[in-house]
Amino acid sequence: MSILVLGLARSGQAAALALRRRGKEVIGVDASAELDTGRLAESGVELHLGTEEERLLDGVETLIKSPGVPAEALLVAAARSGGIAVWSELELGARLLPNPILGVTGTNGKTTTSELLGVMLGAPVAGNVGRALCDLDGFGPRCLNASGDFPGSRFLAEQLCTFPTHGRLEIGDLARLESWIRTVG
Repeated sequence: MSILVLGLARSGQAAALALRRRGKEVIGVDASAELDTGRLAESGVELHLGTEEERLLDGVETLIKSPGVPAEALLVAAARSGGIAVWSELELGARLLPNPILGVTGTNGKTTTSELLGVMLGAPVAGNVGRALCDLDGFGPRCLNASGDFPGSRFLAEQLCTFPTHGRLEIGDLARLESWIRTVG
């Protein structure tokens, strides 16, 4: 069985690479044929660019949906109707990383609050701040902070927005989220 990653921009590439590091068979799919997928190809990801054919779901156990992929996209809908689990990159990262996640969401101030938490706790910050959560994979409990020199942190700070949380968000019934901080502007 393989895992299909739909959408190969920053979050999708991070998810595919994290899965390959764990020896998973990964199929990478993107509607755009104009992506730089060199790292994915080098790691052994089976790439399908410029297409989103339903046949790509054959033998797939889980579909990882990148944040920018609409919940009603053809492959997402086909996966759900076929009984294939559909996870966000956030859910995958939460399942792969051992650290508790401090999720920050709300109307205004998400980035500021996330970055402040990162500084206060010495925690790496991910999400809609330029780094995908799955990019932190490979460091385990010794995740690097933004400056790349911090030896470790108990927590990870994740800026959440409507893109990555759209649709189903299991994360072990949210048990992996240590705290969900809502900012109101």
